Amino acid sequence: MVHLTDKEKRMLEGDLGEFRGKAMEFIVRYADVLGAEELVEVSRATLFIGAQRYLDCYDPATDYGKIFSEFYLCSEKALDFARFAEGCKTQTCAGACDFAEYRRSHVSKELIDRNWSYLQATKECGVKIVESCTPYYVGWIPIMGEHFVSTESSNVVISNSVFGAMGNSDGVEAAVCAAITGRTPKWGMHVRSGRRATCLVNVECRLETAFDWDLLGFTIGRLMPKHVVPVVAGDFPKPDIDRLKQFASSIAVTSSTELCHIVGVTPEAHTLEMATDGRKPPYEITVSREDCVESFEMICDKGSGPVDYVSIGCPHLSLDELKGVAESLRGKRIRRGG
Repeated sequence: MVHLTDKEKRMLEGDLGEFRGKAMEFIVRYADVLGAEELVEVSRATLFIGAQRYLDCYDPATDYGKIFSEFYLCSEKALDFARFAEGCKTQTCAGACDFAEYRRSHVSKELIDRNWSYLQATKECGVKIVESCTPYYVGWIPIMGEHFVSTESSNVVISNSVFGAMGNSDGVEAAVCAAITGRTPKWGMHVRSGRRATCLVNVECRLETAFDWDLLGFTIGRLMPKHVVPVVAGDFPKPDIDRLKQFASSIAVTSSTELCHIVGVTPEAHTLEMATDGRKPPYEITVSREDCVESFEMICDKGSGPVDYVSIGCPHLSLDELKGVAESLRGKRIRRGG
């Protein structure tokens, strides 16, 4: 059973409001299922929130307070909205709808309006409406040792591996309740001992471009054992944040990785010995050029044909990447109807 502080007990008992009390009930049940003995204070969160498609089980005319109470807080009673935890800097993750081009993406005006009303209700609770799955490009940067929650898998990898912050890949409801209460179970990446590298990844392939790092993430994810914490070592140029973003998104797709140490980059991996806590990792793999070529062939179609549609991002692009796209299109025209 999880041990609560006096403030957490008061929150659970509803002394700080029924809205927050229901959210704390969720967090306590979550902790009990995980076997966590205590909670940690969350100071940063990103939430995937709004008119998601899986809310279509509700009649569109249903009051959002009822939807929010049932879906996020597991409450049959419709609760009045209240401010999320003051000490938790919270903003929205990737948007559920494209407000600018919703007609071209075949989204109804009704869904757009519903999404906007949901976001406005969330904004009144103190959540910043940002709609980005790369929050570190817009000021959401957790520092080393800071506890966070996020529903965006690549952001979890970046926050743990690059910034040295502490967080797990949380579900939508768990992240919302954590942002409301400012608490989450102390387990997984929130525990120092769980962050020790247990799989050495020797890199013997070229790592120069963002695409190289993209392929590396995909390759490591498919080759390494399950449920390990990898540490990447090798003779390669230090990557910038754009390359690390591509790496994080790819390794998150092909594995359950939440933290990947990179020697000389990760705050907890100045050296290989630091990442492994001086122990010999029980697992070890090598990534060769041939492994990356195989990955390339796995994800690319061998045929060719006309291009009908180009999607840039996700994860969302940095200013430097947007500049590169703009410069590549300078003096050119996009095909009519494209």
